[in-house]
Amino acid sequence: MGLVTAIVVENNDPQKLNRLKIRYHWQEDGATAWTRMMTPYTGKNRGVMFLPEVDDEVVVAFENGDPERPIVIGSVWNGKDTAPRDPYRSQDDIDNNEVKRIITRTGNTIEIIDTDGKEVIEIYTPKKDCWVQLNNDKKAISLHAEKDILIEAPNGEVRISCKNLVTDVSQDAFTKIQGKNTTQVQGDHTLDVTGGLRQESKQTVTVKGSLINELASGRFAMVGALVDINPMAPVIDIPMPIMAPAANPSEWKAGRVLKPGEAAVYDSGAGAVAGKLAFEHPDKDKKDKKLSWVEIELVDGEGKPIPSEKYLLELPDGKKREGMLDSEGRARVDGIDPGTCKVSFPNRDAKDWKKL
Repeated sequence: MGLVTAIVVENNDPQKLNRLKIRYHWQEDGATAWTRMMTPYTGKNRGVMFLPEVDDEVVVAFENGDPERPIVIGSVWNGKDTAPRDPYRSQDDIDNNEVKRIITRTGNTIEIIDTDGKEVIEIYTPKKDCWVQLNNDKKAISLHAEKDILIEAPNGEVRISCKNLVTDVSQDAFTKIQGKNTTQVQGDHTLDVTGGLRQESKQTVTVKGSLINELASGRFAMVGALVDINPMAPVIDIPMPIMAPAANPSEWKAGRVLKPGEAAVYDSGAGAVAGKLAFEHPDKDKKDKKLSWVEIELVDGEGKPIPSEKYLLELPDGKKREGMLDSEGRARVDGIDPGTCKVSFPNRDAKDWKKL
């Protein structure tokens, strides 16, 4: 007995053996018993599972030619059930036999494009709301979801290795780390925040660098129950006195010069100055009126002023005065006794200072 076709009546095998009930074309009603179906690969708890839908046309063979022992060996399209056409691709793709597809009843699709040099494999849901693409021409893998993408490795790790990494978040971002977090940057690290920036820690916060600049276009506030300034800040030292005549207070003379790695201290006339500043008012008889003064100027290695730097001045009587350099990196302290003063910049690291 040769091959015949039939229509699938039922495909929900109560014994889960993937059998079908079919009706032959010469039957007006009724159906066969549960009939086995041939598939490319079968075995215990394994195999290819593609059952025909109800009303599909199938091809039937008979074991040993016995009409009582039918086997469904495949499905066929007909005038009613036609082959699918992908609206996303041209008619030429199918005509050239360059596109292979597996498409389910609802439209879930596995598509293989065999165009020479432009091979692509795509898996997508109906309407392509979610899809994965492997593109041999672009050497790229693309992943798309209209809503969520979930990556989980509860007992392992997730690694991303690439040349450049770009993250573009249109709204909010949230990162939660229950253990330690370490970030290593070999080059520069820039954080640009348009709104406010808040960093909070339940324990110690340490910021370390060869040079730390704190710049504020408006008010800068440091608030705490106890604020410590690094006691190892550089102290400027000049062993020989500097005479500061009242007529020309800027002409100081330096015994030796110290220079920081990123900054130097200069006076306005004589050159580099760093350290204790000794001076004497020319009118010694009026020294009780505390008419003496001292000027401080801080510039970098290129001679450019360093503005808004905090300074600490120890007076000859042991008292201390502190303040902030102006926009030109200068400050003047008036009304002090003649003698030797010591000036330091507590926000600068001592290791950055070296002799010229």
